[in-house]
Amino acid sequence: MTLPNFICVGVQRAGTTWLYECLKEHPEVYVPEVKELNFFSSHFEKGIEYYASFFEDAGAEHKAIGELSPNYYHIKTAIDRISAALPNTKIILILREPVARSYSHYQLSLTNQCNGMTFDEAMEQVPIISTLSMQATFVEHILKSFPRNNIHLAFYDELQNEPRSFLKRVYGFLDVDDSFTPSILNSRVNRIIFPRTQEFLKRLGLSKLVEYIKSGWLGSVIKEKYNTGGRKKELKVNNVHKSKFLGDIEKLEELLQIELSHWKTK
Repeated sequence: MTLPNFICVGVQRAGTTWLYECLKEHPEVYVPEVKELNFFSSHFEKGIEYYASFFEDAGAEHKAIGELSPNYYHIKTAIDRISAALPNTKIILILREPVARSYSHYQLSLTNQCNGMTFDEAMEQVPIISTLSMQATFVEHILKSFPRNNIHLAFYDELQNEPRSFLKRVYGFLDVDDSFTPSILNSRVNRIIFPRTQEFLKRLGLSKLVEYIKSGWLGSVIKEKYNTGGRKKELKVNNVHKSKFLGDIEKLEELLQIELSHWKTK
């Protein structure tokens, strides 16, 4: 029975889809066709053999075998289950400036939870958006659950600005060839199909259809519709909500013994 030796546990809206595609291309890495298995959060009752079935195609050439389920990070039960079932697994966690993460979450939710809302309204009426951006408490639990040298903490800032350096660190952490350059290194991978629809199609064995839509003209149309002006709007709202997260950022600085002044700048 083959089980993963690494899991990317989050955070949501922090580049995990891009990372998944980069890992999928690496010849020494195996990830399932379905990106988000959510086994430890939603399907644990199906048993470990069900989970292992997603990795049965991994071969001897794959030094790193893993999955990426970004909702694990905020579900303590899921983290506890991973720690108990796979105590030696490597954990990848990507953190993101909280207002930017919140805004990205809001954009993704415009067709359901946040339908018809402005970002300000969503921040008030849909608490899950800001809750998931309060990263310190979740990070603290992860640090307590796994050996520190088995945890790779990364930042979305670096992914955006220095993708090659970001990826080299991840590959190095997984002990695979860190000189490998995936074809999508400098591409921005957006989940332009609504996430539930995308995962549903993949479970039906229609991964090629998903990739065709993402890479074709229809993908461009959808991306344009939902993302045009997003970055500009994000910068406008940034200062309005900064203060909400200051305490959490300071706690994160203390936990990680790092400085995040660029997250706090007015």
